[in-house]
Amino acid sequence: MTPTTSAFQDRIYDIEALADGSLLVAGIFPGIATSTTPQIARYKDGEWLDFANGLGSGTALAVSASESGEVAIGGTFYENGNGAVSAYLATLQLPCPASVVSSNANCVGGGPIMTVTSMPFVGGPFGSRTQLGAGDDFAFLIYGLAAANLSLQSVLPYAVPGCVIGAAPDVVVLQVPSNGEVTADLVLPSHAALVGAEFWHQVVALDFSPSGPPLGASASNTVAVTVGLF
Repeated sequence: MTPTTSAFQDRIYDIEALADGSLLVAGIFPGIATSTTPQIARYKDGEWLDFANGLGSGTALAVSASESGEVAIGGTFYENGNGAVSAYLATLQLPCPASVVSSNANCVGGGPIMTVTSMPFVGGPFGSRTQLGAGDDFAFLIYGLAAANLSLQSVLPYAVPGCVIGAAPDVVVLQVPSNGEVTADLVLPSHAALVGAEFWHQVVALDFSPSGPPLGASASNTVAVTVGLF
């Protein structure tokens, strides 16, 4: 184990992993190494960082974070770092939260179902998992810088009726399903210019006959992604 710092003062009572890959620690301390926020601090890429304005006097005993980035802190404190009364519980709404909005699940009879497995924050991973149909042999993972609204049958005549291409095909990745599903794991660079950036993500699946010709195609729901910042 590699020591993170020798500058701990007092005690740490809880640690929470955040969606951007950093760790949020809570306890009783005036600051840790380069972090100056009392009772709570972030650790990322070997560096201690301030977290909001910390807390007032007292102790942070527990910390929890939602997938979208909202943070809740509980403990024996009476005010937050801004001096506002917040006895025993403080919450933080991020100024730049991450978000995903799903749409275009229109295939007649149903199509692949995509779920987001990790929210998009700068410096962290964005992940998705898509459950395919029983006969699907290949899948295209699509990432677009713009939305689209195009019938899949207009591109692939053998596609399931009603399926819609909802993401511009700026980046397309071919993947062979494993146990009937495909997964995406896109690491977002730690760059401030990405905060608030939008992209669209979708999966198109193909079903081939044993002799080779395609039997069908279908499209998952599309997710509109907004990159957030802790």
